[in-house]
Amino acid sequence: MPVYPSLTHALAQALVDVLWFVEGCEDEQMDPDDAVKVLEGVAHLVTQLTSEQVDATSSTCSIRWLQRSPIHRAASS
Repeated sequence: MPVYPSLTHALAQALVDVLWFVEGCEDEQMDPDDAVKVLEGVAHLVTQLTSEQVDATSSTCSIRWLQRSPIHRAASS
């Protein structure tokens, strides 16, 4: 089990994993309307963050998103 430097870091990575899943789902895996609700809910949450909170999570989210990218995974294989 990975050790995270902070709860913020762990939650940011989990959020990216969920968004990656939702974004990549086929219609048979997840109702498109439900997927939109999830993505819009996260977008709304992000607009409510302070600039300090955005700064604390943005680099973690960017790194995690890149790690999930098929291009990144292919290059590191």
